[in-house]
Amino acid sequence: MTATIGNDCGCGGTTATGSSTVSANAAPTSAGERTRFYPRQLVSAADLTQDQLYFREKMRRHNRMLHGWGIVCGAEVRASKKAGSVDVNTGYVLGPFGDEIVIDDVVTVDLSAQNADGDALNGCVPPDPWCADVRVARPAGQTLYLAIAYAEFACRPVQTATSTCGCGCDETSCEYSRVRDSYRIRVLDSLPETYQPRMSPPLPDIMITCRSSRTESRLAEMLDRPAAGPEPPACDCPQCTPCPTSPWVILADITVNGNDISIDCGAHRRYVASARDFYYMCHHADQPKTGLGELFSKSALDRLRTHDLDIAGAVLNAPAKDLNVPMAANSALRKHLADMTVTDIAVQPKAAFIANATAGVAAESRVAVAETAGKVWENANSARRLASGL
Repeated sequence: MTATIGNDCGCGGTTATGSSTVSANAAPTSAGERTRFYPRQLVSAADLTQDQLYFREKMRRHNRMLHGWGIVCGAEVRASKKAGSVDVNTGYVLGPFGDEIVIDDVVTVDLSAQNADGDALNGCVPPDPWCADVRVARPAGQTLYLAIAYAEFACRPVQTATSTCGCGCDETSCEYSRVRDSYRIRVLDSLPETYQPRMSPPLPDIMITCRSSRTESRLAEMLDRPAAGPEPPACDCPQCTPCPTSPWVILADITVNGNDISIDCGAHRRYVASARDFYYMCHHADQPKTGLGELFSKSALDRLRTHDLDIAGAVLNAPAKDLNVPMAANSALRKHLADMTVTDIAVQPKAAFIANATAGVAAESRVAVAETAGKVWENANSARRLASGL
């Protein structure tokens, strides 16, 4: 197991991976420098590694400052068939330091297991048969926090020549030839410093609104109350946020009562705003545009035209079963759509909607149901786009 080379998230600090902590200031190279190659240069390992360091830190800084951190998709936590454990599904997470965390397979986490580093699981290194995990008794009824953090591991050892005699001696040693990106999962007794007991997401206008200390000072004057903090700066501009102090991203709040495990995926799961499922198309003049008549059944369309003055609102709140997608009256898909509206479907990513719609469907019918569910999702999104122009 190795530590990150360089200065972590692009703003200094230390990185703890496994049992070792490497100081950023101890790194022999700077993350702000690229290698300049020149003719007849004697190239060392540090020269070849420097560009990796530069671009890696640049991407981490980009992720942290422009995208933020948290869960991007997946990483759902569900009850496991194994007693005292939970399953974490595949997913993609951005760590607080800007690292990408990829969970590429479903992993089972034993909530009572803890290795020498304090982790319940790491995503790469197999358990040491000579050093069994410590068993930890979790207090009944206490809220625990299942968290994930970026980690990297040295792998693929190769033999290297160590002799300096110049006579072809056979003395060799091993060096790891690769560093693998991975993760570690831990059960925390308390929230990391980067989380609040009660999460309150900021309003979207924080992205385009200046809320500097000068603005706060003006607001304090209007409300006739003393302004908090130092004298406002000369420039009324957004301030750079400090580097996070903890590498952990909370996946779920968990309460253990014997063999009964309660999972809360809503209290502290922090998501990254993403445009991954957004796209638009420009319709050509010879390409017919979709109308409401193609998206809804005739009876539903007649009802919309006859009884609703607010057609846009009626379209968005129309029952999913009114969408013009043929399916059997007693089918599992129709039952799944029973209490859903057009908006309920349209706000979901397509893959997630299809996955939920086909859950529990027999294997021989899954492909057909998935195709029908995909058509339902497409009609719902087309209806929502049309409603926005009504």
